[in-house]
Amino acid sequence: MKKNFMILMGAAAMMLASTACSSDCTMSDVPNGGNNGAELIVNGTIGDDSRAINTSWEAGDAIGLSSDFIYNKRYTTATAAGAFTPTVGKDYIIDGGTHSFTAYYPYSASTPENLITFTVQADANPTAQKRNDFMFATGSATHANPVLNLKFKHKMARLVINLRTSASDGYNADDVFGTVSGSKIKSTAAFLASLCSNGSFNVLTGEVKKGTTIKDFDMTNPVDDTANHVRTYTLLIPEQAIGEVVVRVNEGLATEHYLSGSLGTGTWQGGYTYTYNVTLKSNALSVSSATIEAWTDGGSKDIVPVIV
Repeated sequence: MKKNFMILMGAAAMMLASTACSSDCTMSDVPNGGNNGAELIVNGTIGDDSRAINTSWEAGDAIGLSSDFIYNKRYTTATAAGAFTPTVGKDYIIDGGTHSFTAYYPYSASTPENLITFTVQADANPTAQKRNDFMFATGSATHANPVLNLKFKHKMARLVINLRTSASDGYNADDVFGTVSGSKIKSTAAFLASLCSNGSFNVLTGEVKKGTTIKDFDMTNPVDDTANHVRTYTLLIPEQAIGEVVVRVNEGLATEHYLSGSLGTGTWQGGYTYTYNVTLKSNALSVSSATIEAWTDGGSKDIVPVIV
């Protein structure tokens, strides 16, 4: 009788454990996956694209992972290859279903209404722009195949403005930097006219929406390539109508003037990079017709601005 009682108690305990883990603990919060769980393995790539900084992840990069049982869980990578691990606790799949996941970069601990709000960075250095390099990926995993492969795509539009001075049209090649001994120019600075400079990013859908703040955007801290005589401004912006570039040329307080050039018509689309080669001539800029490609190589447009 005692033996039969123990068998019944054991069966009841198994039934309770099975019931308890049938829903809420599908993956998380089960020690060792309930001894039957398959540990979730997360791998992230960046598609055919490149990051704002380079073509791979950096140690410490963090993504937010969500599914039917977790929300905005922080996963980080220690390698450029993009093998991500949870910051706290492991996740396991212990049922036979297929679980869909969404993931985004860069991670934010606060996502009210699933949104991250942002402003365009005035600092035109790519390192500063990285905080707005929003990327999004989806994927699925099962108990039989717990490897979650995530292919991230850029959601912002990237603008690259290469500023040069024409050595054959009134300037020296290094005048663009404005600090070289004997330069005809004291300083140069680039602006974007009527730019939408804020917006939101949805961490569950990957949607970027532009905001309502419109202003003439003054870019700071460009990257100077002295070997090739070019000053480069990089901006990540929400999708919006293409505008115009304005360059301030300071040849002394009495001769400071502004040059403008149209960047074309249409829309700067998320996931694409737009490269503009702006050449300062004597009271003019030069801009060519633009070709637009995916983020990897980018299109280009040469601009000759006119004085305004």
